[in-house]
Amino acid sequence: MSSPETPESGTPGMTRLTYAQATARGLTEALEGDARVMLMGQYFFGLTKHRTLTVEIRKRFGDRVWDPPIAEVGEV
Repeated sequence: MSSPETPESGTPGMTRLTYAQATARGLTEALEGDARVMLMGQYFFGLTKHRTLTVEIRKRFGDRVWDPPIAEVGEV
Protein backbone atom coordinates (compact mmCIF):
# COMPACT_ATOMS: atom_id res chain seq x y z
CA MET A 1 0.00 0.00 0.00
CA SER A 2 1.12 3.53 -0.50
CA SER A 3 2.25 5.67 2.37
CA PRO A 4 -0.43 7.58 4.27
CA GLU A 5 -1.24 11.05 3.09
CA THR A 6 -2.99 13.91 4.79
CA PRO A 7 -6.31 14.66 3.08
CA GLU A 8 -6.74 17.96 1.30
CA SER A 9 -8.93 19.15 4.16
CA GLY A 10 -5.88 18.91 6.40
CA THR A 11 -7.61 16.75 9.00
CA PRO A 12 -4.85 15.48 11.28
CA GLY A 13 -4.69 11.74 11.92
CA MET A 14 -6.68 10.84 8.81
CA THR A 15 -5.21 8.52 6.19
CA ARG A 16 -6.15 8.92 2.57
CA LEU A 17 -6.63 5.62 0.72
CA THR A 18 -8.20 4.50 -2.50
CA TYR A 19 -11.22 2.20 -2.25
CA ALA A 20 -9.01 -0.74 -3.30
CA GLN A 21 -6.39 0.06 -0.65
CA ALA A 22 -9.05 0.33 2.05
CA THR A 23 -10.59 -2.99 0.95
CA ALA A 24 -7.21 -4.74 1.03
CA ARG A 25 -6.50 -3.25 4.45
CA GLY A 26 -9.88 -4.39 5.76
CA LEU A 27 -9.36 -7.93 4.45
CA THR A 28 -5.92 -8.07 6.04
CA GLU A 29 -7.25 -6.83 9.38
CA ALA A 30 -10.06 -9.39 9.32
CA LEU A 31 -7.61 -12.22 8.61
CA GLU A 32 -5.22 -11.02 11.31
CA GLY A 33 -7.96 -10.64 13.88
CA ASP A 34 -9.71 -14.00 13.56
CA ALA A 35 -8.17 -17.31 12.49
CA ARG A 36 -11.63 -18.52 11.41
CA VAL A 37 -11.86 -15.93 8.61
CA MET A 38 -11.25 -17.32 5.13
CA LEU A 39 -11.40 -15.65 1.74
CA MET A 40 -13.15 -17.19 -1.20
CA GLY A 41 -10.90 -16.07 -4.03
CA GLN A 42 -8.47 -13.21 -4.03
CA TYR A 43 -9.46 -11.43 -7.20
CA PHE A 44 -11.44 -8.61 -5.63
CA PHE A 45 -9.96 -6.06 -8.01
CA GLY A 46 -10.16 -8.01 -11.27
CA LEU A 47 -7.42 -7.24 -13.75
CA THR A 48 -7.00 -3.62 -12.69
CA LYS A 49 -3.71 -2.17 -11.50
CA HIS A 50 -4.97 -2.70 -7.94
CA ARG A 51 -4.84 -6.50 -8.24
CA THR A 52 -1.31 -6.42 -6.82
CA LEU A 53 -2.76 -5.41 -3.44
CA THR A 54 -3.82 -9.02 -2.86
CA VAL A 55 -0.33 -10.48 -3.42
CA GLU A 56 0.69 -9.83 0.19
CA ILE A 57 -2.60 -11.27 1.46
CA ARG A 58 -1.95 -14.47 -0.51
CA LYS A 59 1.63 -14.67 0.83
CA ARG A 60 0.61 -14.19 4.46
CA PHE A 61 -2.67 -16.10 4.51
CA GLY A 62 -2.41 -18.51 1.57
CA ASP A 63 -3.77 -21.40 3.63
CA ARG A 64 -6.96 -19.38 4.23
CA VAL A 65 -7.55 -18.16 0.66
CA TRP A 66 -9.62 -20.59 -1.41
CA ASP A 67 -9.92 -20.20 -5.16
CA PRO A 68 -13.14 -21.89 -6.23
CA PRO A 69 -13.38 -23.33 -9.73
CA ILE A 70 -14.82 -21.00 -12.34
CA ALA A 71 -17.22 -23.73 -13.46
CA GLU A 72 -18.30 -27.06 -12.14
CA VAL A 73 -18.01 -30.16 -14.25
CA GLY A 74 -21.50 -31.45 -14.96
CA GLU A 75 -22.39 -35.01 -15.67
CA VAL A 76 -24.43 -35.81 -18.73
